[in-house]
Amino acid sequence: MRKLAPICLLVFALLQACENSTSQSNDGALLSAARQNRLHVGDLAHTQLEVYGSDGGYWWSWKIDDSTKVKGIRETSVSTGKPGVIGADALQTVVFQAISSGSTILTFKHYRFGEGDSTADSTIRYQIVVQ
Repeated sequence: MRKLAPICLLVFALLQACENSTSQSNDGALLSAARQNRLHVGDLAHTQLEVYGSDGGYWWSWKIDDSTKVKGIRETSVSTGKPGVIGADALQTVVFQAISSGSTILTFKHYRFGEGDSTADSTIRYQIVVQ
């Protein structure tokens, strides 16, 4: 019985790793700001952006120019900085779904919450074409 415990732990760890890699792929393709992104109706796609100073109130705010083409369905963030460090960075992921044919632009702006997007220090645009 004691010999089975390490094997069970190993199997459990492998299953966890498979589950984690599967959940990441369920977010669809990673969008690129450097090129036009082509999706089919129903496809999922996501962005992953580094948030600098997330503990200091900074965040990537986003908007969809034509929300009849693409919708945001999930947003998450994971701290990438050291715990307890003020101004620690984070990785912000936003998952989108293509809902109808046409094109739209996703615009992300990095600024401190409450100060408004006119104070943004970075802007990234993603061109989306849904087929």
